[in-house]
Amino acid sequence: MAFRPPTGPRGAQRRTSSGLQTPIATPGPEPAPKPSDSIPPLNNIVPAIFVPFDDAMFERFLEPARDRATRLRRILESIDLHEKGVKENFMYMFQREKERIIAIAKEREAETGFSVSRTEADPRVADAVIRNMEAKAEPGMDYNVKNIPPLDMNRALPLTLTPRELAVEELMTLIQRGVVEMEGYEAHMKGVKQDYLDRLEKEIGAQALDIKIEDGEDIEMEDEMDIRIEEEDFKMEDEVEVDIKVEEEEVIHVKVE
Repeated sequence: MAFRPPTGPRGAQRRTSSGLQTPIATPGPEPAPKPSDSIPPLNNIVPAIFVPFDDAMFERFLEPARDRATRLRRILESIDLHEKGVKENFMYMFQREKERIIAIAKEREAETGFSVSRTEADPRVADAVIRNMEAKAEPGMDYNVKNIPPLDMNRALPLTLTPRELAVEELMTLIQRGVVEMEGYEAHMKGVKQDYLDRLEKEIGAQALDIKIEDGEDIEMEDEMDIRIEEEDFKMEDEVEVDIKVEEEEVIHVKVE
């Protein structure tokens, strides 16, 4: 009778096609979660448009608007509140991404044993910097930074960067992305608000005209109104129908007796 080696506990080994039995690798303990794992990466800023409804705004809107101008003013007010909330969401999301980038850099430095060597600044250089800061401004010299060239967010980064240098590059890209997104959103909202401001201005102008047209009564106006009679042939008889245009080509049909 041929000798067979012990197979061991069930499930600890598996038989191969050659008949030999090999041990089955058992999974080890899962690695402990890293601090950066708790922060989701910033892939999309669309969720920033969702803003909690303001209770104070809800209370102001409980009473129905008495006219169109009031309703337009409330719309503009709600736009301002929503814009403020979206910008706060932007700042929160970019701040959270900054913390994630820094956390990853710290983890990589700990894994690789990277350390930063600090050297003392040359006293002569420090003195020169202080003297420049204390010097008086030259007359006529414009010291304001007018234009900062944008950062190329699609540039290829060298593979030789240290974890800290890589984090600096990623943070600069994040800042540039935040500036682009914020400026784009502000430009969009400026156009939206201007549209409603134009409507409100038109509505206020229309309400300023107190037009009373009744049988045999004159037309009373608070402000000047451009009245143009249609260029049609008509004869002043007992009763004549005239089309009067009041701003914005709105036509009022009037009977003149």
